[in-house]
Amino acid sequence: MFVEIFPVKVRGWEYGAYVRCDVKFSFVPSRIGNSSHWNEDSYEEMSGWRLATFIWNNYGTQIYKGKYYGKLVDTDKFGNKIEKSKMHPAGQRHVRRFSKVFLSASDCPFTGFTADNYLLDPLLEFMKAPDDTTFPELMEKCLQSWAKGCGEDMEANTSLEAFMEDAEANDMEFYEDGKQYYN
Repeated sequence: MFVEIFPVKVRGWEYGAYVRCDVKFSFVPSRIGNSSHWNEDSYEEMSGWRLATFIWNNYGTQIYKGKYYGKLVDTDKFGNKIEKSKMHPAGQRHVRRFSKVFLSASDCPFTGFTADNYLLDPLLEFMKAPDDTTFPELMEKCLQSWAKGCGEDMEANTSLEAFMEDAEANDMEFYEDGKQYYN
């Protein structure tokens, strides 16, 4: 979870369709790993390449993972030829591999829901091109992006177009007064 990894404490949030989306939080530098040799104020002042390097060194494994490059092989893990069977209809098995050199941003690393990407987008953009944004400002951008994205998602899912699409996909029909017609 984002708040368990990064030094923030969320006090409350609000999002929804057609409402102002907001997150109230505190930046908590004392939650940053081994901070005994640094003044806590220095975390709040970090920006640019120094902050990008700090994020890479302290949070890189939670944000990035090795780029996927799996393949199909026709032997089992012991080198024996795989016979065509119910379990292996093509006579092959899939080998999942991740690079130790080439990295990509983890897809939905916190909850598995696409809202994770709303949280990470500002952080990933910062890592590509560090600017004068400070650590607390970056955390605020991430959390506000999440609230805004969730609000937009909710708005899209409660729209008339979404309802019509769902009704059509499920072969639902309605009378003029709005009651559902059951066939």
